Amino acid sequence: MCEIKNVGGYNVISPKRGESLFDLEINTSGECSERSSVRPQGVIIGMYRNNAGVISEADQLPYLVHPVPLSVNFDLNTSMHLTKFESELTRPEGQHHLLKWIINEKDNFKKGGNFNLDADFVVNRRFLRSLLQSPYGGGDDWIVACAKFKGTIYVMKMKTENDVRRIMSASEFELSCSRYGHKFEQFLTSGSPGNKPDPKSAMDENDEINTVYRTQLGINKIIFPTEIDAIDSRIDIKSRLPKPCELVELKTSTQIQHSGQQNTFERFKTLSFWSQAAISNIPKVIVGFRNRDGIVKEVKEFPMSKLKSLGRHTWQPAVCYGFADKVLAFMGEAFNEDNPNKVVVFTWNRGRNTLSGHDASGLVEVVPKWYIDGIK
Repeated sequence: MCEIKNVGGYNVISPKRGESLFDLEINTSGECSERSSVRPQGVIIGMYRNNAGVISEADQLPYLVHPVPLSVNFDLNTSMHLTKFESELTRPEGQHHLLKWIINEKDNFKKGGNFNLDADFVVNRRFLRSLLQSPYGGGDDWIVACAKFKGTIYVMKMKTENDVRRIMSASEFELSCSRYGHKFEQFLTSGSPGNKPDPKSAMDENDEINTVYRTQLGINKIIFPTEIDAIDSRIDIKSRLPKPCELVELKTSTQIQHSGQQNTFERFKTLSFWSQAAISNIPKVIVGFRNRDGIVKEVKEFPMSKLKSLGRHTWQPAVCYGFADKVLAFMGEAFNEDNPNKVVVFTWNRGRNTLSGHDASGLVEVVPKWYIDGIK
């Protein structure tokens, strides 16, 4: 069973100790590496804009500038006062925008006249990234709420008590670092191929353009969205969907000045960058190395092969994929009926390497009624 806890005025779902429906202890290095044949192979099946739904002809897509400058002097504080922010605490937990897109495209998901996503899971990419990092202690413990509707398990990543405390105690410097990534994107992208970037323009962190992926991880068919950081194309592609190979991840990281920072980058940052790009079949990550004042002096490109090479002594892709495959299989076995009102919360405890499931029916809504009504 679960209960609702109030943490600093914010309600979180908290599983009760000793009342799990089931537990699974995972040997992250052994049994996961045996599932090394697992590899995601994704295709893009759609695209939407968070604040507007469908992409219109007037929308500007973010095109990567050419050539990518490597020696720069980007001030990531530029026009930060014009940026529209939203606290992580007020950001919706569910997949509101993706579910709206599915409703708009519901006629494309019909088989024999019946709605069928032909997917085992609908998730967000943050959860998939957490799955891939978990075998190596990447990130903290995580919690997701799940429900099954019309043959598909919908997964909603939720905030843990530690997440809420971390957000509430964040310093101004930590908040600035979390916002620098979006500003860095403005320095390296423009609204049309060949145009110059405009980093002084106003920015809305919530106004994201997302692609919708259909992929398969082991035997698990998955639908999930991926925010577009940049499109590496010298021609306008608005008349078609982008290809995964045309997408580029843009990231910032602390400037490396000594061996300790280099070790941290190779152990943790490479895994973080790889896990986010690999699940979407994105071929490379471009990183801007910034100082504490938010000034980027150096930009580097990291193909997936380079990230894997730098991290080869501390993490292995086969283990990451194997772990994700095993967790998804375990989650799928928890649902023997198609009932959106039956909610199971899964928690990962990295200290004990244990995945637990708890009943949370009636406490949290995973599949909204408006979505159920919308696809009828």
